[in-house]
Amino acid sequence: MSRITTPPIDDGQEVTATDLNARFTAFSQSNAINAFNTRDAAFDLPQFSATRFMAPLMERTIIGRNDYKHGAFNTDTAVGGNPAPFLVRDAAGTYTPLSFGPAGWTLNSDVALRVYWDLSVRPGYAVGSTPWRAAGGYSTWFIGGGATPQVATGVTCWAFWLQWDITSNALVNWADVPDQSDFNNAVPNTASKGNQLAQSMSTTAVPAFNETAGAPTNGNIAGRLESRIGWTGISGDWHHIRPGGSTVIVYGLRVAFTGVLHSYNDGGTNYLIRDDNVSNTGDVTLDHNGGSLEAMLLRIR
Repeated sequence: MSRITTPPIDDGQEVTATDLNARFTAFSQSNAINAFNTRDAAFDLPQFSATRFMAPLMERTIIGRNDYKHGAFNTDTAVGGNPAPFLVRDAAGTYTPLSFGPAGWTLNSDVALRVYWDLSVRPGYAVGSTPWRAAGGYSTWFIGGGATPQVATGVTCWAFWLQWDITSNALVNWADVPDQSDFNNAVPNTASKGNQLAQSMSTTAVPAFNETAGAPTNGNIAGRLESRIGWTGISGDWHHIRPGGSTVIVYGLRVAFTGVLHSYNDGGTNYLIRDDNVSNTGDVTLDHNGGSLEAMLLRIR
């Protein structure tokens, strides 16, 4: 960076407007800020025009039932084969979306939509029950031996994902976000429905229950240990850039969930599928409390 040198005013020197103007002439340039005389770290982003700000739009809302002491919460029971997802709801039982206002947010190839959410949940099951051992389910390992002892696989889960409304700010026409489905697709070589992992790009999985076997040897085990998961914080994120120069207006987002699901592989393709036999026991539940849902637009051009 070039240096401007101006001699100081001497004692007794007469100071006139002409003299002062001359002293500051060197600082007056038509292109005063450029790549050669100013480093980018010298300015904060908010000093630039809002139309070119790196993240011009941001929104955040509270979701769920906002009781950080978990004194009150909503509970849902797993239902096998149920195509309608559960929704994160408030104390009145109303789902809690993130609204982008009457005009919505316009997504095109110049911006990326970044979404983040968090929630407090507690997976559970009825006292004294072992729903993972339901006949015909996926959620149990058969270790072997004459008595074929069983133990939970530890893979059974609830799945959370994002939905958006791209029709109006009335927020009544919800659809799964791109690269995401509702776990109700046909899966090869099984009657169960689910998603390929490629259809689960906004999904967060939450363990449904946990059981471990004690000292498995020659097809026998020395007891089982059940570990209830308790209240835990979960989170999810999803990033989206419009493909092929297309444009869409997004009016809102919400968090949906379903369960219970289990891993599955067919022909080298990985899936999460519904473990309907476990869900149909009526013993598997999920409590959810409060959290937040936030989104931002990030300029990429």
